Amino acid sequence: MRKGTIVCLFIIFCSLARHSCAETIDVTIERLRKKMGLNNLYSIEDIIKKEVTYGTYHTVGYVAKIYECPACPEGALCKPCMGANIVIAHEQKELGNYALGEKDLIVFVDDPKSFELGKKYLFLIHVLDAKTTDQSLNNLKLIYSEILK
Repeated sequence: MRKGTIVCLFIIFCSLARHSCAETIDVTIERLRKKMGLNNLYSIEDIIKKEVTYGTYHTVGYVAKIYECPACPEGALCKPCMGANIVIAHEQKELGNYALGEKDLIVFVDDPKSFELGKKYLFLIHVLDAKTTDQSLNNLKLIYSEILK
């Protein structure tokens, strides 16, 4: 009986530990606001709904897509491609294309290979003056990112 109790306690402990690791984006945002005092920290949904204008904002999201323009062989005529970018999402998912949901954003980055699909990050993004994508906002350029546990 004692062995069964220990096994039960171990299972409960493991599920609690796993649950605490799966902190929602909204909880992460509130925790970071309190811990870091970030007044310009918004959810992806808030950024989209408010159609933020030129400026710099923090957000939290999962990397759902990583894109880097394919190399063009020397001397070849290659069609232009979108600049290196990632798609960040409010929920953990993976996108194979640019069929963006209501809580997804394209963010242009210098080094897309530095990101991991499915991982949660704190992003500092800058809303630019130009708009070259189908998303409702002007282009977003990454200033800084930090992976979150």
